[in-house]
Amino acid sequence: MASLRLLEEVYSLKIHSQVFDSALGMNGAGRYGAQCGLVEGFLMFIGVWIRSNGISDEKGKNICCDFAASFENKFHSLLCSELRPIALLEARNPDHACEELKIKAMLSGLEYMDSLQSALP
Repeated sequence: MASLRLLEEVYSLKIHSQVFDSALGMNGAGRYGAQCGLVEGFLMFIGVWIRSNGISDEKGKNICCDFAASFENKFHSLLCSELRPIALLEARNPDHACEELKIKAMLSGLEYMDSLQSALP
């Protein structure tokens, strides 16, 4: 949810409260260790951004795929269980276990979004 809040603020694009509600289990599928919430938050925002900019669904799917590939290339995984395995094993303060990753991923995601924004006609 942190990435959604950040993106809403940075890009002045209002996100409906139900989107935040739906993001409740995004942190690795409720800490199951599945896809990282940092990836999911950006993908959800990209979908909102795509619609608000009149981009076709097909191009939007390609953008989402490209973002995921870019994230995986930079951080070597999309899975919470691989990105922060110690947090899952120890379960101590899990919200802050990936603080350094969160900062790096958000900065990387913002760069990605800026490149998308600047590519608009």
